[in-house]
Amino acid sequence: PGTRLVLTGAHPDYKNIVPLSEDNKSGQIKSDQIRELLPFMMHKPARGGWRIAIIDSMDDVNRSGANSLLKLLEEPPEQAVIFLIASRIGHLPPTIRSRCRHVRMTRLVPDACVEVLKRIWPDADTNQLEILVKLSQGAPGQAIQLADSGAADLYQLACALLHSKKMDQPALANLCVKWGQGAAAGHKIRAGAIFCIDRLLRHAALRASEVKAGDLCGFEIPVIERLAQSHSAEQLARFHNEFVANAAKAESLYLDFPRFLERHLTKIYEKSLP
Repeated sequence: PGTRLVLTGAHPDYKNIVPLSEDNKSGQIKSDQIRELLPFMMHKPARGGWRIAIIDSMDDVNRSGANSLLKLLEEPPEQAVIFLIASRIGHLPPTIRSRCRHVRMTRLVPDACVEVLKRIWPDADTNQLEILVKLSQGAPGQAIQLADSGAADLYQLACALLHSKKMDQPALANLCVKWGQGAAAGHKIRAGAIFCIDRLLRHAALRASEVKAGDLCGFEIPVIERLAQSHSAEQLARFHNEFVANAAKAESLYLDFPRFLERHLTKIYEKSLP
């Protein structure tokens, strides 16, 4: 009975906090949602067991929300457990990290990740699954998000444009419009854009440093080679840092994401010309 209540969202002692789908331009978990945890956790369990809350994920909680959560972590109630899911633990405030028990979920080996994805998409093309596994580095959840949002397909197109002898500017602009959809509905595909370009620049910097990179997709290798031949490792690292910092600013300030993306991809392409 308890399992059925959890699956239907009706369990009085269970709370799952995820980004709201309506009236949410940023796609983040709002601080009001975090503050609602305080009264929920302070009451005794209705069914005599434990109070359980899951925040999925802390990557979507802004600084204000993290500060609201800190009060609860400083004075944890009895018979209560909070699961904080995060893919970038280094981005969490030290005050949050120091008050949690860390359980690190390791990535799956490629064959195991392919097997998981085959259970979800039994009719999927094996080559496409292998691409998703390489892009996600063995994280099935990341692979699913890249596929379902369309970010993986757009990344392949972006690599083709960046490797072309002459940039097709209208095609790039169209790509960025698709890849930079606004409001909460476009949060996952924007996150996919950041993830993929972050990956591209990071691997190009490693290649320029003559450091062995991870397992690359076939469509990534030519553009990474071109970037590594056209720039020093320091320049590519600077491009990477600028992109990550400006992407965070574009998301937090609700800037024109397609324009931001087009500007950075154009800069990467122009500075990689012979």
